[in-house]
Amino acid sequence: MQDYKDAGVVGVSSANLSKVNKAVKDTTGTHVDTVAEIQALVNKIISIDTTKPVITLKGASSLELTKGTAYTELGATATDDRDGTVTVTTSGSVDVNTVGTYTITYKAKDSAGNEAVATRTIKIVLPPKNNLKVTLKTTEKIAGYEVHLKFTNDTPIQSTVVMDNSFLGTTGRTVKNLGADINTTTKEIKFGGFTYGNQEGVTGDFDVMTLKSADSQSQITITKKSCTDKDANDIACDVTISVQ
Repeated sequence: MQDYKDAGVVGVSSANLSKVNKAVKDTTGTHVDTVAEIQALVNKIISIDTTKPVITLKGASSLELTKGTAYTELGATATDDRDGTVTVTTSGSVDVNTVGTYTITYKAKDSAGNEAVATRTIKIVLPPKNNLKVTLKTTEKIAGYEVHLKFTNDTPIQSTVVMDNSFLGTTGRTVKNLGADINTTTKEIKFGGFTYGNQEGVTGDFDVMTLKSADSQSQITITKKSCTDKDANDIACDVTISVQ
């Protein structure tokens, strides 16, 4: 029996050793036997089970959820060609509050030790981006302003932020932009503009910025708004954020 093990043949035991020896002797005859041929004989004698169970996932094998959306594990079932229904063990977890890709792993093993593995992939993503605009409103003659916005979850990236201070120069004043300075650590955007010249400022409602963020208007806080006239005196103004 040890000779078979040393040769790499599996499945030979004291219970079937005599049958294996006879089968090998009857088969080899005048030609040289190989390990593969001997293994094939052993497999016939002991009918080795090499078939893995089949795992069936309940639900899709991959799905995408918006951050904060509850994930419900549906599980899986497994059947084996000899054992019938076999137990499925599940491992892995999903943090729905953290963007990323998560894997749930399912394993099933039959009585012969054949193990099957299946996986489900769950991707947690940020909500779709909102197209937002920031509007500056004043009934006084404005010549400069500064605004700070703080985001709850999703600070816009630079490429989605467009600032427009052209209104400040409509009376002929020279315009200098402030920012936009984006800080992803503090989740803030700071921006504005100032002017110089002898001309008066302007009054009205002005769309000073467009941007994209998964945050809604209610999730964005205006932490600073200041407006000045041509003499750098503070004047009243208002800032609103709306969906385009």
